[in-house]
Amino acid sequence: MTVTLPVGTLTVPAGAATLVVVEADRSAFVVVVGGEALLQHPGGRLRLRAGAMALAPLGAEPQVDVASEPEILSDPLVQLNLRLDGELASAP
Repeated sequence: MTVTLPVGTLTVPAGAATLVVVEADRSAFVVVVGGEALLQHPGGRLRLRAGAMALAPLGAEPQVDVASEPEILSDPLVQLNLRLDGELASAP
């Protein structure tokens, strides 16, 4: 899947799990929950692996940090999105 963001594109292969939020200022926040994803932005490309959290503001280089799987899975927004994904997957 390819997600078009104001700051570039995020390519997420089958089997990977990501959370992407675009803020009011058009910056993007990407969390890779499982697998990996590729963020292409004006300054280049970033391969983001599970645990990566990237903040990509307009006009600046993305900032990347890494969290453990338990830290990511304990985030309320990630929990909500994973629950909703599970409900969609189990819907008739």
